[in-house]
Amino acid sequence: MEPFFLSKNDQRRLFYHHYFTISYLSAMKLFYHPQLEGLEEFIVEDEEAKHLRVLRVGEVDDIYFTDGKGNKALCRVIMDKNKTVVKVVEIDMHEPSNPQLTILIAPTKNTDRMEWFVEKAVELGIHQIIFSITANSERPYMKIERMKRVAIAAMKQSLKFYLPEIIISGQFLKHDQFDFTGIKLLAHCNSYFDRAFIYDTIKSGDDVLIAIGPEGDFNKDEIELALKQGYLGITMGESRLRTETAALYSVMSFNLKNHSPTI
Repeated sequence: MEPFFLSKNDQRRLFYHHYFTISYLSAMKLFYHPQLEGLEEFIVEDEEAKHLRVLRVGEVDDIYFTDGKGNKALCRVIMDKNKTVVKVVEIDMHEPSNPQLTILIAPTKNTDRMEWFVEKAVELGIHQIIFSITANSERPYMKIERMKRVAIAAMKQSLKFYLPEIIISGQFLKHDQFDFTGIKLLAHCNSYFDRAFIYDTIKSGDDVLIAIGPEGDFNKDEIELALKQGYLGITMGESRLRTETAALYSVMSFNLKNHSPTI
């Protein structure tokens, strides 16, 4: 293909297109309301009402709300002394990204590390997060409401319009926990079993579930049972990674394989 050169006018148009696109995204104020469809106006409560007051949003300011279900609503504040009321101007529906990624992860003892993973995974892009208990799990439960708040904040910060589903599951592989028809991968450190490099195993266009074990890894029985149930063993290289690091590595690998921009 022969090289080509843009005229000065085309260069100017391209510059302003990128400038205003970046300015629009930087200036967008995105808030969350769990239900938008069918609403002409609604009352903003709790944390989001505080955010509006802190930002000094007025009647002339355009603000946006998402319900985490793909809807983006252009709104304006209706001034009220006792409550914050928002009028819906228009709603746009954003299609979900495909393919989709599910991470099944054993909770760490320190919940801050799980919150860090949820935040970064939502920013990068993920469809579903499942917390599951394994034989070597250090924490038998998770506070799902706290994780959902972290996910909502990350969704708004990264200007996304889909809130990932967060599930607290039972014992790993002990029963039919969910219906998944894509590729299932099991990240573990046991060199006795065959493993392939994660990036080579993820196929572009396929939905993927990646299971991440606890600090003590999946035990031998869990690995054997997972392989019988259709999981493929994977490795992330020679380094031994923490649970949340391995999970984020998986999210990045999936998104690089499927959602890298074409330049």
